[in-house]
Amino acid sequence: MYLFSEIASIMEGEVRHESDALISRLVFDTRLLVEPEGTLFFALKSDHKDGHSYIVNAYDKGVRHFVVNRSFIIPRELEDACFISVDDTLHALQILGKSHRQKFSIPVLAITGSNGKTIVKEWLSQALSFKEKITRSPRSYNSQIGVPLSLWQLNEHSTLGIFEAGISRPGEMESLSELIRPTMGLITNIGMAHQEYFVSVEQKIDEKLKLFETCDTIFLSSDNVALYNRCRELYKGKRLLSWGRLTGADLQLTDSEAAAEGILKLRWQNKDLEIAIPFKDAISVENMLSVILFMLHTGCSEEQIKAQVMKIQPVAMRMEQKEGIEGSLIIND
Repeated sequence: MYLFSEIASIMEGEVRHESDALISRLVFDTRLLVEPEGTLFFALKSDHKDGHSYIVNAYDKGVRHFVVNRSFIIPRELEDACFISVDDTLHALQILGKSHRQKFSIPVLAITGSNGKTIVKEWLSQALSFKEKITRSPRSYNSQIGVPLSLWQLNEHSTLGIFEAGISRPGEMESLSELIRPTMGLITNIGMAHQEYFVSVEQKIDEKLKLFETCDTIFLSSDNVALYNRCRELYKGKRLLSWGRLTGADLQLTDSEAAAEGILKLRWQNKDLEIAIPFKDAISVENMLSVILFMLHTGCSEEQIKAQVMKIQPVAMRMEQKEGIEGSLIIND
C-alpha cells in the first residue's frame, strides 16, 4: 500500500485536495469496483472512451481518490474527493507500475507470443504453486494498461512473478519491457495475429524479442527455425533453452504419436523422460512442453513434474463455448 501523497510524488502529479489515505487498489473501469475504500481510479482516455466521463459514476460508488488529466475541471459535487492531476493518465499509471516493480528483486518471467500466453502463464502458476508464491497477470492483462496493473499485485510474499506482454503494433514492446524488467523470457510462438500492422513476420519477431533485453534466460521453440535463429543472433550473450521435435532441442519430444495419446516421451540432458499429461491435442502438447522445460530449469524433479502436470486444469478462455439449458449455447465473451 502507498499513501495517496506518495503516489502523487512518484507520478510527479499535482495534488488537488490533500489526503492521508492508504491506496491498495488501482481501477480504471467502474464495473471492476469491489471495495471503494483504498481504491484509486485512473481516468484513462482511448480512441473510443474517456474515463473522465465515468468519474461521477465511480464517486457515486464510493471512490474518493482519482488520477485525472490536468485539463479536467472538478465538478462542484465532487469537491470532497481527492485528485492527482497529470499530463497523461496512462503514462502516470505506467510510471507507478514501473516504480512498484523496481522494489522487488525476485525472478520475473515475461511471456509473449501470438497465442498461448495466458494458458502457459496459468499452467505454470498451477504447476509451480507447490514451491513458489507466484504473482501473475490477472486473466489476459498484457496490454499497456494491463501490465502496470499486473505489476501492482507484487507484494512481500511474492517469490516469482509471471507476466504476459501482448502487442498489436510496432513500437509497443519497448515500454512493456521497461515496465516488467524480466529476468527470464518465454515466447510461445509467432502466428498471424495482428499481422496487418507489421510489414513482415520478421518485423513482428524483432518487436516481440525486444521484451527480453534484460533477461538472462530465454525459453522458445527450436521448431520455429526463423524465430530461434533470430533470437540467437540478437542475444548472443543470453542462455537460450528450447523445446521442440527436432534434434538439437534442449527438451526434445521424441514420439509425436504417443503425445497424441497424452504421453510425452522426452529427451533432456541425455536422459529419457516419460510424462503423462491431461491433454491430447497438439496445441496443448506444445504449451505443455514449454511448461515442463521451465519446471526442469527451475530444479523440479521428474517426480514433481509428473505429479504437478496431472493436476493442471483447463483455462477458461474468451469465446469458450459451453452447453446451456434447453439446447442453447453459451459463449464466454
